[in-house]
Amino acid sequence: MDSNFDQLFFDRMHIDNYAQALAEYSPKDLKSPFKPIVPLLSVLKDRYDILEGIMDGLGMDKACEHHLEYTVEPRQGNGKASYTDLMLRYKDSSLALEAKWTEPRYETVTQWLLKVGESPNSHLVIQGWLKQLQKQATIPLVEENFPDAVYQMVYHAAAACYQSARPRLAYVLFTPDPTGTSSTVDQYLADLRYFHGLLGDPENFKFHVIQIGLAPTPAFAAISELPKGLVATANAVRASLKAEPLFEFGEVKILPIV
Repeated sequence: MDSNFDQLFFDRMHIDNYAQALAEYSPKDLKSPFKPIVPLLSVLKDRYDILEGIMDGLGMDKACEHHLEYTVEPRQGNGKASYTDLMLRYKDSSLALEAKWTEPRYETVTQWLLKVGESPNSHLVIQGWLKQLQKQATIPLVEENFPDAVYQMVYHAAAACYQSARPRLAYVLFTPDPTGTSSTVDQYLADLRYFHGLLGDPENFKFHVIQIGLAPTPAFAAISELPKGLVATANAVRASLKAEPLFEFGEVKILPIV
């Protein structure tokens, strides 16, 4: 492991090492071995060279701060903060990395409004994210144009723009998905491409999908059948993330949304 732990944070709190980072995750965060944070943390611990390659490929300085679970509050309304799995920050640059593995496609803005209930507040939350994005967009952003955008992409992109003049957003998709439930690489590319178009295809705000191949090791097999949602499962996942590698990682593809 060769990561720069002088620049490791859990949200905004500076931490000294990987073990301390693991201790900050709640049982909810690690309630299943199939949560996407599990392979992402495994990359940080066992294959930091993969993250270095991503930084090289996307033009991020390797002296950057590494913020796990980086939170950004909506600029308007009373809503849930954006939690980015790993936010890399260096001076006026940022790279938001959101990990995916077994997750199906997330809801669109319209579907999110149906779930939380339409209200003046929920519309304010959306408009607040768009205000954050406006400084990077090349066209005026109005809520009426975003009903079919994936809501999670909206707030993760807005988080990338927070206090950053040169933001980037990348979805890190680990493949294959052993459960058969995940959205596909093509779907992520299509959704990001569509959303980028709604922003006016800004040249200074690049979106990517990063596909990372993985194969579970015997250490992962030992926890793969644990029941989801239990504190005991989270404790076992946390312990396993400190021990033997859970995955063998394969090819890494950085795919732009062109």
